[in-house]
Amino acid sequence: MSTMLGSLRRLAFAPSLADVGFAGRGFSITPTDATRRLETVPQAVVCGFEWGIDTRNLWELERRLAMVEPDLRGFAYEGATMAFTILDAMGFRRGHRTRDLLRSSGEPHPLLAYIGIGFAMSKLPRALWKKIMPDLTGLKYFPIMTWLAVDGYGFDLAYFHPKRWMERQEIPAPYPWEGNPDYFLRAVDQGDRPRTVVHERRPAGAGRGRGRPVRPAPAGGPVERDRAGRNLRRRLLPG
Repeated sequence: MSTMLGSLRRLAFAPSLADVGFAGRGFSITPTDATRRLETVPQAVVCGFEWGIDTRNLWELERRLAMVEPDLRGFAYEGATMAFTILDAMGFRRGHRTRDLLRSSGEPHPLLAYIGIGFAMSKLPRALWKKIMPDLTGLKYFPIMTWLAVDGYGFDLAYFHPKRWMERQEIPAPYPWEGNPDYFLRAVDQGDRPRTVVHERRPAGAGRGRGRPVRPAPAGGPVERDRAGRNLRRRLLPG
């Protein structure tokens, strides 16, 4: 069941399903079954976010997420993790919604969940970032893959504000993520290549990697695939 406050949050933070489609992002394409299928990926993220920001409890959220088809379910968890991260960070005390979600039904989707935390970072003031990463000690990929949150942060910047971050090539200020402010910018740069769209041209003088197509992303099903985790570690980790 929705709450009035949750509905207000949803209206404030969530894009429409049309806004995350190809046309909504300004791309001229001929709609096909393939493009419509691709559009369901960001749309699943939006649905997960709306459910997370607008539901009363974890049980209700998990029931909704369970109804998403398996190939898209991880992306819905990505959006739900974003919502819970925002709720946890904005409270007077540090919340535990994200931790509870990722230690229960979200456990099979850790890599996409970290990216969802990064999406939340783009909506929150940096003063709140110290509250966003839950303690997931004992779970697979923690803490080594928390850099994917920074990757998700960079992706969100480029996806929703391409003129600023892709065309003008603005660079965000460093942040001491995991005590490494220099690598923070490298991880952001990995993320600012949207994974479902190809930029039609690369701006003159673009930085290394920017404007190039498609960052590899794990599928939306359970991350039982150690190969995907190893590949992402090689791409993202310092050194």
